[in-house]
Amino acid sequence: MKSGAFGARPLIPALEARRRGPPHRYRLAVQTQLGSGEVAPERVIPASERGMSVILDAIDGLPKGSKPNARLAAALRTELESWTKRVGGAELPPAILWRGVAFWSRLHGLVSLELDHHLASM
Repeated sequence: MKSGAFGARPLIPALEARRRGPPHRYRLAVQTQLGSGEVAPERVIPASERGMSVILDAIDGLPKGSKPNARLAAALRTELESWTKRVGGAELPPAILWRGVAFWSRLHGLVSLELDHHLASM
């Protein structure tokens, strides 16, 4: 696995390109069913998994003391394990998967705020 700091580096150019790119493409992916995996799952799921794997590799590459070790409810652990198997993701501890989902959702929230110019006043 990659180290946490190095593993996240591939995200930076992709996010910068997204920031400068046409915002309607991002909105199609995250604000419609086109990005849900329900439409063209053979294309959408692998593309999404590639991005998530970078995040999960970075989290998994953290030093032992910095890795998430949250105690998750059994139902949530089962759901996370089922999801990663369904999309062909790496078998990782549920706490790492949960941290990845949390990071992914925050990342998309920030990108959405930036695209709609809500961060300009900060």
